[in-house]
Amino acid sequence: MFKNKIIITIFFTIFIDLLGVGILIPVIPLLFASPLSEFYILPAGASLKNGYLLLGLLVAIYPMGQFIATPILGQLSDKYGRKGLVSHI
Repeated sequence: MFKNKIIITIFFTIFIDLLGVGILIPVIPLLFASPLSEFYILPAGASLKNGYLLLGLLVAIYPMGQFIATPILGQLSDKYGRKGLVSHI
């Protein structure tokens, strides 16, 4: 029973992570790469090239942040969280 709770927690965490990325996929191009959209946020003089550059940077920031933060959060999890949980199993 305890194993099922762990698996459900892991799947829920992955779902929330993917939901955060998936919500942005249809919205971000309207903000940066579609000058005719009512949601376009770049100034009137900005070129489409700048919009695509900002779009690429914004999409790349999330995986770069994960790449940097994952080892740090893993170390913190081992030090403060998971070790206490493993001793109860």
